[in-house]
Amino acid sequence: LEKARAESPLEFSGFRIEWEAGRASALDTATIQDGRDIGNLIITNLQTGADAVHDLTFAFVAHAFHPELTIAK
Repeated sequence: LEKARAESPLEFSGFRIEWEAGRASALDTATIQDGRDIGNLIITNLQTGADAVHDLTFAFVAHAFHPELTIAK
């Protein structure tokens, strides 16, 4: 079964950012496998083609851990 992906990936600063379906939310049900599909981000280094190490942080705490971060709307 092939997972759905966003139609157009975003390329920025040498990386490709894509969204792929297939990850359940741990926040909206008592059983994670029953959670809604919030998907997954795939970050690829365009120079090497390798997966890039990345961190997904909730927006409301991002500034506490990364004060230099600009959050775009």
